[in-house]
Amino acid sequence: MSQDPTTLSATDLAALLAGRTLSATEATMAYLERIEQRNPRLNAIVHLDAERALATARRLDERRMVMGPLHGVPMTVKESHRVAGLPIDVGNPDASLTVSRSDGEVVARLRAAGAILLGTTNVARDLDDFQTDNPVHGRTNNPLDLARTPGGSSGGAAAALADRLTPLEVGSDIAGSLRIPAAFTGVVSLMPTAGRIPRRGHVTEPTRHPRGGGIGVLATIGPMARTIPDLRLLLSVLTGSEQRPMPVRRPSIGLIAELPGLRVQRSISDAVAKVGAQAERNGARVEAAHALPAMDVQHAAFVLRYEAARRFGARWRQERPAAAAAQAEAAVGWHALLERRDAILMPVAMTTAFSHRPRGTPILIDGTTIPYWGLTRYAEPINLAGLPALVLPAGHDGDGMPIGLQLVAAEGRDAWLISLAEWLVRRLEG
Repeated sequence: MSQDPTTLSATDLAALLAGRTLSATEATMAYLERIEQRNPRLNAIVHLDAERALATARRLDERRMVMGPLHGVPMTVKESHRVAGLPIDVGNPDASLTVSRSDGEVVARLRAAGAILLGTTNVARDLDDFQTDNPVHGRTNNPLDLARTPGGSSGGAAAALADRLTPLEVGSDIAGSLRIPAAFTGVVSLMPTAGRIPRRGHVTEPTRHPRGGGIGVLATIGPMARTIPDLRLLLSVLTGSEQRPMPVRRPSIGLIAELPGLRVQRSISDAVAKVGAQAERNGARVEAAHALPAMDVQHAAFVLRYEAARRFGARWRQERPAAAAAQAEAAVGWHALLERRDAILMPVAMTTAFSHRPRGTPILIDGTTIPYWGLTRYAEPINLAGLPALVLPAGHDGDGMPIGLQLVAAEGRDAWLISLAEWLVRRLEG
């Protein structure tokens, strides 16, 4: 094949593999060669399983039947997912480096669909930061500017996608861990409706919660990719049900360029307005969203829920009913916003990718300094409400760094949200 397989979308790659135009061995070797060339400067993939990947590819090539929708597609997963035969430590030096004995549910579904696991990607320590750096595997760099972070905690996943070290990834999101890295690197991600994808085999804070409890109860598993159709393909595999394109006719979209009291980089708020205007020119009903939830109340509810989950694990609802009540109350406002419209378009974070810095160091946005931990404030409330959110690229800032915006829809409208994103992208590119 004359075209480099790493330049293909996962959907196109899967079609070539299913039609035997390309072999799984050829696809796997192409990705392994690119990883060898490019990963040293990124440090995105931390556990590479090259020999087993090639052996799996050769076995698939010997078969006469196509295993599933990802037959022969090489890919990586975030290091917080258990992969049989690979270590899992989520960047914590005190964690046991025992090799996982079995696959988690996500990896099992990928293998059943025919995917070839190349390895696992770097994370923030204990998945608890929006930079990807830890004392076990070190720092991951943004492929668009090595001096900047790719975000976190799924930063290794996003960097690997953006630099074509993998065509697909599976991350997780507690307070933007899927969405911030996608926005910072110019790829796409979907945080599905809470609980849509099983969490069995997804581990957080292994030294505090050896069985994967704790803040893991907050994590939503989700697909990451380079194209929106690839999100649909991967979501179908992860949910076990086909996600078909849905008709989008004159959608109603509410715009939030900036939440009260939470300053956003001007280029990001401008991007919200630009995408909204383009959608309106193409027939969408677009208006600024009003009567927004009180953000201080939202943040307080998130912190209460987070700390209760960290302390009590899966028992947090019983042990801290106040946290459950605060979460339910905080979600009401977002559900109300979506009763009157199909989706909300808003920033993912207050800024685009920033330079590497010590954890906790304030961030400068258009001349104004904001607290480091304020960056997640645009992501937190969507987790609280359990809503699906899709990140789509929306241009670049003055430094050439990607701008990502999140589309939020009502519970259960994951497939429709993907179709809406496709509708928007076609009109932005047209």
